Amino acid sequence: DALRYALLTSSVAGQDTPLAQGVIDNAKSFANKIWNTGKFVLTELEKNQAKLSAECTTGMTFSDDEIRAMPWLERALISKCHGVIENVTQSLLANSFAPPTKVLKEFIQEDF
Repeated sequence: DALRYALLTSSVAGQDTPLAQGVIDNAKSFANKIWNTGKFVLTELEKNQAKLSAECTTGMTFSDDEIRAMPWLERALISKCHGVIENVTQSLLANSFAPPTKVLKEFIQEDF
């Protein structure tokens, strides 16, 4: 995973990619953070499964009223998440792989 991430972050279309050990080490550290975050989220989901099943009868879609009732921080995070999804989708559709890795890393490290 770290090698794949390192290759994506340093890819420039049409150019050879120099790859240093430091780049791979940084990618490994970030991949570990993603793994730990995912493990935490899955653990919390399992702990709260009954509560989530009762509350999430409509899946992950929220009505305008539900969004307005959310605390400001949750609304801001959902909005930022939608922006990240749009940005990454557009980059991938354009076969541009390095920019979405930067956007995702910034989102995970700074916002999530």
